Amino acid sequence: MDRPFQTFRHLILFILISSTVWTQVPKDISARDLISFFSIRNLDLDVKKQLIVYELRKADFKANTYRHHLWIMKTDGTNTRQFTYSSANEWNPKIGPNGHCVAFYSDRPDNTNKPGTRIWAMPLSGGEAKPLTNPNLEILDFKWNTDGSHIYYLCYERKPKKTKAWDKKRQKAGFDALDRTAEKPKVELWSVDRSNCKHNRLFVGDPGISSFDVDASGETLVYSTNYTGDENDWVETDLFLFSIRDSSASRQLTAFKGSEETPLFSPDGKTIVYKRPQDPRKPYSQTEIETIQLDGNKAHRLTKSLDLSVSNFEWYTDRTLLLEINQGMNNHLYMVNLEGQVTEISGGATYFFHSSVSPGSPAIAAVRQTAKGLGEIVYTEGPGHPWEQFSDQNAALDSLLIHPQTAFHWLSRDERFKLQGLVVLPHFSGNNPLPLIVDIHGGPAGRTDIALEQL
Repeated sequence: MDRPFQTFRHLILFILISSTVWTQVPKDISARDLISFFSIRNLDLDVKKQLIVYELRKADFKANTYRHHLWIMKTDGTNTRQFTYSSANEWNPKIGPNGHCVAFYSDRPDNTNKPGTRIWAMPLSGGEAKPLTNPNLEILDFKWNTDGSHIYYLCYERKPKKTKAWDKKRQKAGFDALDRTAEKPKVELWSVDRSNCKHNRLFVGDPGISSFDVDASGETLVYSTNYTGDENDWVETDLFLFSIRDSSASRQLTAFKGSEETPLFSPDGKTIVYKRPQDPRKPYSQTEIETIQLDGNKAHRLTKSLDLSVSNFEWYTDRTLLLEINQGMNNHLYMVNLEGQVTEISGGATYFFHSSVSPGSPAIAAVRQTAKGLGEIVYTEGPGHPWEQFSDQNAALDSLLIHPQTAFHWLSRDERFKLQGLVVLPHFSGNNPLPLIVDIHGGPAGRTDIALEQL
């Protein structure tokens, strides 16, 4: 065979291969595809250290489970790298106020090979993580103190040895019935010194405590409780104050109808902000944000002019809060000041969540999801600045067919309410009539959203 013919044959082969690649039709997305993709969970922002720490979930098909590890990136979107590598899981990262350390939950074993979920701390510069709590504790929440030297954590009281022995006996005998007559354990607030792991019990409360905050001075505790700890007693939840400084008795702060939950001290410690239902008589009523002074006076609803439900909030400045808002099928970010003035800072057919701010900086980091993309980390220098996408964990989605989704609106029969629906069409459906499956669902609680759902 002469050389010109060989060259011509190779040229034809190259054209055929290239044509096959160019005309390759993307495949439909499957349940396995959705499970396979990364999912970005909790994140925390530290502008001074120019860092974003976040939790990344990935499927482990061989072990038939998910793996959660912490990742880290710079606040310009560069230098993305995995931060934790244990054989277990790490989640819910919280950077210390001094920016030197990150605390997180992990179910990794310690050096004695004892399993169980604990709070761990690890230098942001790298190195070995250190367990701060006992694996036998059931921890409800934790927060850093102002200078980063201690961590406050909320947990159920330790079980007496007799109770532990009885539980083991029941478990060994295969007794798996749920004992509703047993009294719920009390809830305690502890602090742990990060340097020497010395623990100090600060407060013992009733079984219904679910959330807390400590003021910047470390002298006053605010907590929410439904008194019993029974999940069915959600109708009445109140706020209480406790003086850590002199260990005085708890003082009730709110006694409104309905639930006051997730309290946060203002940066100056003069007021407390919390969630409250718009109409306490109705289950799943729209969630509002209110403030109240420490003496229980001047309760003020900040979101009165915003006829939308608040899913999450945090202090942005001394007089402004950042809100995550349920807006139809989307989730958007808003600002509200102490006078009740509201400003939207995100928009479009998007779903923002896991937002994070850093004291003293206007910057905001969040996870943003769309109808055709799973959550990715976005960042802005502040209101009025553009949102930049920093992560691209799920770029392979571009090679898959995702069914088109279209939101639409209509008025109720009495024309009092504007309702919203979502149409999902098959690919290449054309203009022909199609069979219709209707899934009716109420809202705003448990609503359908336009974001691409992940299993």
